[in-house]
Amino acid sequence: MEKASKETERYSLIDIFKRPLMRVVSLVVMFGWFTVNVVFYGLTLNVGTLAGLCQYFHFASLSATDQIKEGGYWQHSFLFTKLVKR
Repeated sequence: MEKASKETERYSLIDIFKRPLMRVVSLVVMFGWFTVNVVFYGLTLNVGTLAGLCQYFHFASLSATDQIKEGGYWQHSFLFTKLVKR
């Protein structure tokens, strides 16, 4: 049997920022991920001390934020698979 002499390319973190479209998409995704997670962390940290209607309303708002966070992950994966092609 003969071995296939293929060279495998090695990618690094710097490769994300080489192309302009990949750079913009990567920065938008990173900013969105950071923002959503900081908001979610702040809500979970202070859900017991929030002033307002009742604890059920706070739980519902926390659940809605979690759903937005999960939806954002799906949108980001869509951006990477559909918009950024080699």
